[in-house]
Amino acid sequence: MSFRRLERECRLLRPPLLHIVILSFVVSGCGGSTKSAPGPLLNVDSPRRHLSPLVMSEVREVGIGEIADVFELRNLTAGVLKVTLLSRNCTCVSVQANGRNLDSHEELVIPASQIRPITITRPIPAGGGILTADVTLQVKEEAKSRKETILLSVDREIIPDVNSVPSVIREVFTESSSPEVTRWLDLSAASRDQDWLQKASLTFEDFPDGISLGEVTEIPNPRKVNDGIFRRDWRIKLSLTRDFSESSPKNISAILRIMVQASEHPDRVVSHDVPVSILFKNSSKSLAGS
Repeated sequence: MSFRRLERECRLLRPPLLHIVILSFVVSGCGGSTKSAPGPLLNVDSPRRHLSPLVMSEVREVGIGEIADVFELRNLTAGVLKVTLLSRNCTCVSVQANGRNLDSHEELVIPASQIRPITITRPIPAGGGILTADVTLQVKEEAKSRKETILLSVDREIIPDVNSVPSVIREVFTESSSPEVTRWLDLSAASRDQDWLQKASLTFEDFPDGISLGEVTEIPNPRKVNDGIFRRDWRIKLSLTRDFSESSPKNISAILRIMVQASEHPDRVVSHDVPVSILFKNSSKSLAGS
C-alpha cells in the first residue's frame, strides 16, 4: 500500500478508532506483555529465633539437655519440593524430620502446598554460654529445576549459676621471682530469686597449700541482666606463695571451692570450683616434679 493511500484511509477513521489503532501499534511494538518474577519456593515463619535465656539450675531442674525449636516448612508451589541439608555451624547441631536425623545426603520431600516440620537442636554444654544453631537448607523444585537456599537459626543463652573470671588460676614461680603474688578473682552469681541474691554471701572450703584469702569486696545490689534474671558480683583478692626453703619444691594442683549461700535459705547452696595450679621453675629443670 502506498503512503498516499494510507494517508487518505487514516483521514476517514474516526478519532476514537484512530486512537485505538495507534495504541494497539504502541503496545505490540514494545514487545507485548511482561512476565512477573517467580515467587519463593518455601516459606518459614520467623526463620531466625531467639529463645528466652535460662539459668543453668533451671536447665537441670527441668531436665533440658539441648536448645531446640520446630520450624514448619511450607511449600508455596504447585509442584513437589525436595529439601536437603547443606551446612551447619557446628557438627553438634542436628536436624530431625519424620522422627529421625536428616543427613546431608538425604532429601525431605514436601508435596504441593503442604507443610513439613523439622526440629533443630544443639546440646547444652556443662558451662552454658550463648548457644546458636544455624542450618542452611537447599530447596529444589523438581519439575522446573528451580533452586533456592534458606538459613534457619535458633539461639539461647544458658547462664551459669556461678561464674568466675579467670576460670583457672595458674602461677609459675622462679628462683628470682617474688615469693608472693596477688591475683584477683571476679565472681558472679545469677538467679531469678532477687531476695536470695541480696542476702547471699561467700564461704570457702579449706584453702589449698600456697593460696590464701586476702579480702572480698561485695557489690550488694543485684542487677537485672535479662528476662527476670538477676546477677550479683564479688571481687576476691587472693595471695599465692611458694616456700623457697625447700630444696625441691613440688608443684601444686588443687581446687578452690567457693560456695554462695544465704543464712535464710540454708537448703540452697551453689558451689563453684576454680582449678589452681602453682608451679616452680628453676634454672636446672624446666618444671620441678613435671
